[in-house]
Amino acid sequence: RVYFVGAYILSNIYMLLCLPFILEQNKANARLIFKTSIYYFPLLLFLIVADSLENIIVSPFTNALLSTVALGNPTIAFMFTLVLNKVTLPLYVPI
Repeated sequence: RVYFVGAYILSNIYMLLCLPFILEQNKANARLIFKTSIYYFPLLLFLIVADSLENIIVSPFTNALLSTVALGNPTIAFMFTLVLNKVTLPLYVPI
């Protein structure tokens, strides 16, 4: 989810900043594309890393909260997940 939304926003900004070069090809507009790409590609890499970390770190806590609500009883349940090749195996441990 993080990568999808972030890449969509970044790509639209990058595309908008490339429009001047499409309309008029000169050195100033080419420099704008170059400077924009210096920020665009590292930010895109950051989004890829953040998305993979979200799948490992955030998802177990989100799933734990959802499973606690879904159980419908006052027992607090934590959901521990084993992340193996992007497959989560839920283990419910009521406390």
